[in-house]
Amino acid sequence: MAWKKGGSVKDYYLYVVIFAVILSIIVLPLGKLAPLDEPRVYAYDGHYYDLGIPVGISFSAFILLMIFIISGIIFWGTGNIWYNVIIDSSALAFIFMN
Repeated sequence: MAWKKGGSVKDYYLYVVIFAVILSIIVLPLGKLAPLDEPRVYAYDGHYYDLGIPVGISFSAFILLMIFIISGIIFWGTGNIWYNVIIDSSALAFIFMN
C-alpha cells in the first residue's frame, strides 16, 4: 500500500508485472495436463506436426483466464490494492500467454 500513501503508480505496475511473470511461470507447467487426442497430426506435405506444445500453452492461457474471471468476480470492488494486483496480474499473464 506504499503507492496509496505517497507512492507512485509505477510501483503498482511493477508489482503487477512481477506477479504476472511469477503466475505465468507457475501455470506454464500445467500445460502438460491438457487433454490432447492426437499429439501428432499428418500434414499434406508429408510431415508430422507435434501439437502438444501449442495446445499446452493454450491450456495454460485458459487456466490464467479462469483465474482472472474468478478473481474478478470475487475481489471486484473490495478496495484492497493487493486484490487489484491479483486481478490485473492474472489478466496481464493471460495476455502474455495468448
